[in-house]
Amino acid sequence: MDKNTFHKLLEIATKTNASDIHLKVGAPILLRVNGQLQEAKSPTLTTDDTVAVCKLILQNVKPVVDLDLLHEWDGSYSLPGISRFRVNIFRQRNTLALILRSIPFDVPTIESLNLPEV
Repeated sequence: MDKNTFHKLLEIATKTNASDIHLKVGAPILLRVNGQLQEAKSPTLTTDDTVAVCKLILQNVKPVVDLDLLHEWDGSYSLPGISRFRVNIFRQRNTLALILRSIPFDVPTIESLNLPEV
């Protein structure tokens, strides 16, 4: 998966109010919308796809992360004008997998959350 495709995925996920994006080898991309996992219209991901996304996310991380030795990594990724994402990269069946949680730039107001008056 190249950078443009990955960024388009993040943009679509944000526009559909997906809270999470799941990327793992041997499965299509999964989006969590309203608490339910939904398959995105995408091909089955390959090892090369998840490695490419990991390299993109980790390209400016210091100290440098060696993907061959990586067991788990937590961090963040930001796409200006779209959203920020909390990122968890982990090994699953000896392949790299990722889960990204969308963290919107705009902090919701108490009124927009429909919280009770307390």
